[in-house]
Amino acid sequence: MISECGLRAVPSSWNKFSWAGERNKIRVQCCLDRALGNTDLFQLLPRVHGEYLERIGSDHRPILLRFANDNLSRMGRFMFDKRWVKKPEVKEVIKTSWNNGDNGNSEALLGRISSVRRALSKWKRGAECNSKTRIRKLKEKIDVEDSKLCVNMTFLRETKKDLAQAYRDEEIYWRQRSKE
Repeated sequence: MISECGLRAVPSSWNKFSWAGERNKIRVQCCLDRALGNTDLFQLLPRVHGEYLERIGSDHRPILLRFANDNLSRMGRFMFDKRWVKKPEVKEVIKTSWNNGDNGNSEALLGRISSVRRALSKWKRGAECNSKTRIRKLKEKIDVEDSKLCVNMTFLRETKKDLAQAYRDEEIYWRQRSKE
């Protein structure tokens, strides 16, 4: 039917086993769901790409289609991230960078603030505090474990707990971004 209709699969990534279930106490996974397009679609949207998302509340993986490169890098202004408060090393980074300049005038105050901002920016690049990246890595771990024949359910449970925390951190981030 696919070839008769002149369709072809949209290129996609992640775990393509879009369905998982249990049959006779054996875990079964297969590729039931696909994103398809015709020639007109691929001419109109040449960079279309599908991404198999995680199974949440269903035995099927939803497919997210992206129509352009969403990974454009941008340089922005510094903003303190509320998620950092939970990180014990942040206090030490602030303390150390604050004490670098020790004059009592207003120029020194601006210098201290600038020093703290630079130190936090540098720390942020080295620390894994980006919840979006953590979510992606945890999803990858879950996908790898989920695609094994013999699944370690304890590891899967713990990783899903970590993923839930990463989602909460992401929610904190977006709440702060929306200036709520």
